This record gives sequence, C-alpha cells and structure tokens, in this order.
Amino acid sequence: MVYWHQQPGGSVFRRINEGYEVLKFDGTPSQFKERASAAVGQPIEILFNDQPAGSPESVTVMRDERGVPSMVLARHGDALSFSVLNVGATFRSRATVNLRGTDKDKPGGLLSTDRVTITLSADKSTATVNMVTDKKPTTRIELTASELDAVLAVLGEARAVMRDKVTCKTPEVRGTRELMILDPMWRTNSQIHPSLNGIILRLRHPGFGWLTFLLPHHEARSLGNWLAQNSQAEPSSDQASRET
Repeated sequence: MVYWHQQPGGSVFRRINEGYEVLKFDGTPSQFKERASAAVGQPIEILFNDQPAGSPESVTVMRDERGVPSMVLARHGDALSFSVLNVGATFRSRATVNLRGTDKDKPGGLLSTDRVTITLSADKSTATVNMVTDKKPTTRIELTASELDAVLAVLGEARAVMRDKVTCKTPEVRGTRELMILDPMWRTNSQIHPSLNGIILRLRHPGFGWLTFLLPHHEARSLGNWLAQNSQAEPSSDQASRET
C-alpha cells in the first residue's frame, strides 16, 4: 500500500499470476482505508490519520551509506511522517521504529542490537536485559528504572575512558540513526566553584537523565549569540489571531 497526503489518496498493489494489479482509491486516510478494505476483502491499515499530525513525539535523523543526513522520520503516536533532506541524489537508509510502545492495548516493546535485547514489562515498570552470544541469550537480568539509571551511569563512565574516544564531530556513520530530543528541559548555574571558570548547563535526556556541562564564558556567549540570531520570534497575539 502507498498513500500520498498530497493527492489525497493512494494505491494497493495486489499480487496476481502476471505480477501485480494496482487498485487506486482517492480520499482521506479514513476513506482510503474503508474503500481499500472493502475492495480487497481484508482490513487495510496505514500510518496516517485524517487530522494534521501536529508536533511529533519523536524525531529520528537517518543517514545514508556515506554518513550524510538523508531523511528525517517523525512519529506522531501511531502515525509517521517523513522529510527528505537531499532530493538531488539517490541514497539508501534504514531505520527501525518501535510503534508497539505507544499502543495502549499492547504496552511495552522490544529493543535490540546484535548483542543485547531489552524487553519492557507490560506496565513499563521494569526492563529485562538479555545478553546475546552467537544469537543465543546467555545472561538475563531484570532492572527497575533506578537500577537502569545506575547501569547507564556506569556504562557512560566506562565509555568516557575507553581508548576509542567518542568523536568530536557530529555523527556521520553510514546507516546510523540519530534520535532527537524535542524541547528538552534545561537548567543553568553560574560559577559554583572557584576553579570553574564558566557557566553550568544541564540538559534533561529522557533516557540518560540530566547531563551536566561546563561552558567557558566565551563559549557561552558564542552559543547565546548564535541561538538569538537563529531563533524565530514568537508571533504576536494579533498576528496569531489573524493566522488562525
């Protein structure tokens, strides 16, 4: 199935002996699903809703084989929207999206790499971590949120002192994904110790907790100037009412 918001409408590709037949249906996502389901005789689901998507719940930046950002995937509940960053070149990119964790009837979900799988409990109060060797689980441990926080902190400290350092460049590894935190909480403090010459900046990451940074004064001024110059002004109440 392919659905295009721009039409609006979409197509269903059904396998036949000679290849595929294409069934086209116009209309909103709900109309498309209703008409397509009636035509093929089974439920049709697409990751679009009738209402505008609004602000996303999560954003993933996907990179191609060269490590160049190629596409942005935004999740709005059980709906997805995409933005192609480079329309002038052919690219390939891959991402895994966990929609099960947002399903009210099927809470929890499975997250995995080649060496680790993590399963959330039905009430999302614990996470079960399975270490995998030769595609077989070897160690299993169940952690609460606070216990997982402690593990993440220890892993972060170990990563910081490993021989292969975290790159100083923004991620440019081919085929990887970059998860974006939307509108994070932040806190600042002025100098809290005589030996620290700078501004304390704390950013809240929903997975890694509060991350604390010391910005030298010249870096704090540079960051503040850049943010002020590139941020868009909030519309006035009169302008907002006219736009509405």
